Amino acid sequence: MDTTRATAHLPYLDVEIRHRKSDDEDAEYLSLTLKATPSLDAFGRHVAQPEVFAALMQMHPMTWWWRGAQAMMQPWLAMNRALLPAPGREDKD
Repeated sequence: MDTTRATAHLPYLDVEIRHRKSDDEDAEYLSLTLKATPSLDAFGRHVAQPEVFAALMQMHPMTWWWRGAQAMMQPWLAMNRALLPAPGREDKD
């Protein structure tokens, strides 16, 4: 069997992915192993801390996309606010 293996070591979490193809059967196997030390619950509590969560969100690709979209739309949003009548001052025909 031909086996491919990838591992990642994160704080409190080890990840292992194995892929193998069987020669005698027409089949493939994929396994994902997570090892949390001391536990997945402790890892979840660590990630749930506001400063850790904020740091993780800085690396998230959707955060980068969202901030880029906001920056691109900012001139249009500012112009829209300038064109709207002030609150309480509505034009009457």
